[in-house]
Amino acid sequence: MQIEPADQSSATSTRPILRTGAADASGSMEENIGPRAGRAGRPPFLLPIVFVSGISTMAIQMTASRFVQPFFGSSLLIWSNLIGITMICLALGYFIGGRLGDRYPRPALLYGLTGAVAVLMALIPLLYDPFLNLTKGGGVFVGSFLGIVLLFALPLILLGCVSPFAVRLLLKTVEGAGRTVGAVSSLSTVGSILGTFLPVLWIMPTVGTRITLWLFAAVLLAFSALGLFLTRGKSFYGVEQPGQNNGLDETLSPIRPPSTSGMDDEVGRTQKSVLFPIIVICGMAVMATEMCASRLIQPYFGDSLLIWACLIGFIIIYLAIGYNLGGRLADRFPRPAFLYQLTALAALTIGLIPVISSPILTIANSGFKTVNGGLFFGALLGMILLFAAPVILLGCVSPFAVRLLVNNVQGAGRTAGMVSSLSTVGSIIGTFLPVLVFIPLVGTRNTLYIFSIVLLAFSVWGIYTVNRRRVPVYAALLGLVVVLALFVTFQIKTAPYGTLLEERESAYNYIQVVKRDDGQTDLVLNEGHAVHSIYNPNQILTRGPWDQYMITPFFAPGATEKDVKNMLMIGLGAGTVPKQLTKAYGSQVHIDGVEIDPTIIEMGRKHFDMNEPNLNAIAEDGRYYLITSAKKYDIIGVDAYKQPYIPFHLTTKEFFQQVRDHLTPNGVAVINAGAPSVSGKQDLRLAEALASTMKSVYPNVFMINLFKSSGYYNTIIVATNRPTTLDTFKQNIQSVVTNSLIKEVGMRAITTDSVQEWTGKTSDGSSPIVFTDDWAPVERLIDQVIIDYVTAGGK
Repeated sequence: MQIEPADQSSATSTRPILRTGAADASGSMEENIGPRAGRAGRPPFLLPIVFVSGISTMAIQMTASRFVQPFFGSSLLIWSNLIGITMICLALGYFIGGRLGDRYPRPALLYGLTGAVAVLMALIPLLYDPFLNLTKGGGVFVGSFLGIVLLFALPLILLGCVSPFAVRLLLKTVEGAGRTVGAVSSLSTVGSILGTFLPVLWIMPTVGTRITLWLFAAVLLAFSALGLFLTRGKSFYGVEQPGQNNGLDETLSPIRPPSTSGMDDEVGRTQKSVLFPIIVICGMAVMATEMCASRLIQPYFGDSLLIWACLIGFIIIYLAIGYNLGGRLADRFPRPAFLYQLTALAALTIGLIPVISSPILTIANSGFKTVNGGLFFGALLGMILLFAAPVILLGCVSPFAVRLLVNNVQGAGRTAGMVSSLSTVGSIIGTFLPVLVFIPLVGTRNTLYIFSIVLLAFSVWGIYTVNRRRVPVYAALLGLVVVLALFVTFQIKTAPYGTLLEERESAYNYIQVVKRDDGQTDLVLNEGHAVHSIYNPNQILTRGPWDQYMITPFFAPGATEKDVKNMLMIGLGAGTVPKQLTKAYGSQVHIDGVEIDPTIIEMGRKHFDMNEPNLNAIAEDGRYYLITSAKKYDIIGVDAYKQPYIPFHLTTKEFFQQVRDHLTPNGVAVINAGAPSVSGKQDLRLAEALASTMKSVYPNVFMINLFKSSGYYNTIIVATNRPTTLDTFKQNIQSVVTNSLIKEVGMRAITTDSVQEWTGKTSDGSSPIVFTDDWAPVERLIDQVIIDYVTAGGK
């Protein structure tokens, strides 16, 4: 197969080279944009402001997630609102920025906009608490939507203005439109890489969320001020009209663009009817590919922040390469036929991912089972590289489309803004349609096939309009992907052991239900490094962390079996703890079980006999449930720390204070924390950080280490609402006479497990950590645990 750079036989497939000035004898050209244009240069500091604006955009989104989660949780609705509103605001900004750039092409205005953004960013840490407290009564969806709009919409819209505005200021000739748009998009995207990872991996874990946003605001304000200073009273190419200047001291008079819209004549109505949908669909395909990439990776590598960092970082790098490459190709071959062939190839490579990924993931599975770090991370790198070709090709589309649509320099901003807006609208759809609809219904691989087929179909349509001779070749590629989708089937992943009863892809997890040879049923999530719920119809006790919840009330002074009347379980899973608690205390104990993934609740009822009449299963984020509930409980258990996936808002001092506010006077809070074994020694860093944080709220905190008695790599952390001692717990357990389940588990904890009160002394001699909503470096801690686990060999 060959991509044709030009098809001279088809009138509609070629486009005349556009001129905006007179070329001299040697072929050089001086643009006709003002009396001093030939002497003027590029506006200073314009590219740096594009770069810093890209950083700021993602910095706002990353910090926004930390501001919002303590009020509304981390459910899919929250992330949908956050990502969706961000993209909508950027789309509006692209549209507005392009028009502003054409009407007022002054660098001073652009630097003024970015300076205003810096001020708005600096206000967010001061306003988020009252604003979100005001909107939280509206429910998860409406409340978070209003809060995000109030806090973040205006700065994001203004940041969206920057790229198309910069394109207008930088563009000298139409012939260079592709390279200009590609360079601006690449630079902004590289900035986005830093804005994604600097806050999450370094700055927020070091100084907290508020100071992080203030630091980025200060940098943007400094760059804006410097840009204003350097451009004051000066003229630049592409920006002035006769008798006008670019200083701030002059009236900002609009420049009237010529009558042409910049999108007429050169690309006719037929081509626009193809090109505009292609732009939207390619925007969809980029985000759909990223979403599906995360789901292909999740069953083998998990979805820790470390994995997301690798995935997002590489995707952004691929897009930056694509923007630059697409701009250069567009200037060299400014023909619709060439663009449609690029999109067809992008669609084909998307359709091949399900087939090619299978052997790579098999190698990854082998590396995980044998704890081979080189094999494991090598497969991860190979998997991420698999997405290079489609994403780079898709990145070519926007600058290429701008080059085809721009008809004059004066309309370049509007065109660039419109193309960016269309692409972003597609990205919005491509973010949510796969996660909310296609993946839960048809699976990840079929979702990739759907987007591949749709993009290929539109590409074939585009090729048909400009070069019918090439249609059979690309129609054959469309048929190939359809055949793969219909006849090539995959099991997502084999069972880690035993018999696979069912596998499901929910909006939150990859779920496996596995039956062991002894009849026990296990709930295995994502990469399968841990069992999250178990059920054995012939045996109540598991000798694992689930057993411990039934004995935790006895840490309270004077506790008896009759004192336990209700329980809240955050992280219900498939219902192991409620089943045991019901057996131990009877069905008169009411249990509210909160589980963020409704598919797990469904699997619990189907495979784990989670049908206790005293259990009320609630599909919601645990912290938001606490915020909106007035009930008090004798036990509040948390089993939502599916290490290495630790939701930060369920680890902080403020969260544990909310838990304590919902406890009865003699109530207890119970946390299950993973403590993996590395080189024969348990890694207690997470458990100790949680214990230290709980100790800042509760009078007494105790730790039960299960490693010695059961082989489970877990630590149970218990905090009491009233002051007590370890001797009180032992005496309460020994006084139990009739309840054999409680007696057995309690005596095992006393005689075999390591039960101790937390005194603040860490196992490695470091200072105790107290997580807060503003400063919770739990991801950094977990990343180090993951690296140590994989590289050193662990369990």
